[in-house]
Amino acid sequence: FSNVSSSMSALSGTCSILKVPCYTDSPLYPRHFRRASSNSNHASRAPNLRTIVSARHPKRPRNSSDQLPVAQRTITKLVELPVIPIGSYISSHPSIIHRLDPRLKQAWLAALLLFPPNGTSEEKLLVCLFLTLLIAVVLPSRSWRPQLTGVASIVASLFLLVFIGADGVLPAAHSREPNYSYEGLEYLQRLEGSYGYMLWHYGPIQITRKSVDLAIGASCLTFTILQSTFLILCTTTPEEMAKGVRWYLRPLSLVRVPTDEIAFSMLMSLRFTAIVFEEMRNLSLGLIARGIDWNSLGWRGITGLLGALTSRMIESLFNSSWAVSAAITSRGYLKATKLQSHMPEARDARGLCMNLASILLLCAFAGFFEV
Repeated sequence: FSNVSSSMSALSGTCSILKVPCYTDSPLYPRHFRRASSNSNHASRAPNLRTIVSARHPKRPRNSSDQLPVAQRTITKLVELPVIPIGSYISSHPSIIHRLDPRLKQAWLAALLLFPPNGTSEEKLLVCLFLTLLIAVVLPSRSWRPQLTGVASIVASLFLLVFIGADGVLPAAHSREPNYSYEGLEYLQRLEGSYGYMLWHYGPIQITRKSVDLAIGASCLTFTILQSTFLILCTTTPEEMAKGVRWYLRPLSLVRVPTDEIAFSMLMSLRFTAIVFEEMRNLSLGLIARGIDWNSLGWRGITGLLGALTSRMIESLFNSSWAVSAAITSRGYLKATKLQSHMPEARDARGLCMNLASILLLCAFAGFFEV
């Protein structure tokens, strides 16, 4: 509540500077909301988020001019974001991938990004299907379903865009060869199963085999990047991720590359990602509490207000980073090279067998796409 109150006070100053019309003299709730008396039989219900958002905008007929502004709908979606960001480590559902060595996980991540683009379209689709099934088995459904929905919408939009626009523009120059009608080739019967470069053609839009291959390749690569990164982040702690990166970057220390500082910066960025989500939610709650009339602002007022809020959020993030660094320094931190991680390592026979099996599968995966 202290963060929300501070954000509201900051927003009041920002709105006063920018001369933003706000509803401060009247309550946030519409007039037909009344408190239930103590003698009433029905208990009073607390208004939900949509009631607070639409407090100054009562329901009207759904016309194009009566819809909520885009800025208000965007802020409402920001408030509805989860407190824990997507891609955080999940320890409540342990699996075999949780027990693998983090260096092997990062090697698998690099292999999934490098080798499938060399395969055919069917092989790329099989990799995406296998990755989806693996995520569904390893992670709980409440964590991967919202993320999969968003990724599927992004991949579908990219597929349609590349599918239509990759080879959809007709060439400006005409062929120098004579038309096939002059040779009498148009009367030849088309053979079944013959190769055809053009799949569909209508006006200036054409769909060819090249556009299909490019669309499948781009969408599968995007899906593989997002889902494999999501799986690695959900099954690996930030300390293990930093430890693996530090091990891979160790040869660069011979040329005086600050590998320890890079690994430590990665650890801190993974640990404090939730602070960014928290600041966004606090600013959005402050905007909702102010009850800003977005229709009277115009695009210039909205742009100025969003710019001021962005600078306020960046300033708050810098203050939080300074507080974190001061807390770390006060606890005896001197240098990243002197930092030692104390994590239990899996040295039993079962863990070694799983790591060896993962190495063999990785070699087979790389050899399959290189042949």
